[in-house]
Amino acid sequence: MFKDLDFSVCPDECLGVNGENGAGKTMLLRRRAGELHPWSGTLIRQAAGGFGRLRQRPHFEQHWSVTDVGAHALSGMLDLEARIVARASGPRARAKRSLRARWRITRR
Repeated sequence: MFKDLDFSVCPDECLGVNGENGAGKTMLLRRRAGELHPWSGTLIRQAAGGFGRLRQRPHFEQHWSVTDVGAHALSGMLDLEARIVARASGPRARAKRSLRARWRITRR
């Protein structure tokens, strides 16, 4: 599915993966999370920090009501949103925005 794939995510950075159905997004993230092992090559996890992933089909208990499922999903989303906001407003993010503004650097 992937050939010569190489990427890194630095501390305080968030990674979003998007693509067509069947492109391998879920498989990539499951391998990164340690849920699956690579068929070939090497996967190096250097950081001691955590890795979070929003699942497409989250697990919930069969006895939960629709309200319970919604509350569970929202609690996870609110926690994720708080972490993203904290990272986006941290000193590293502010420095990046300042450099982009100063040098008119745009994202591709």
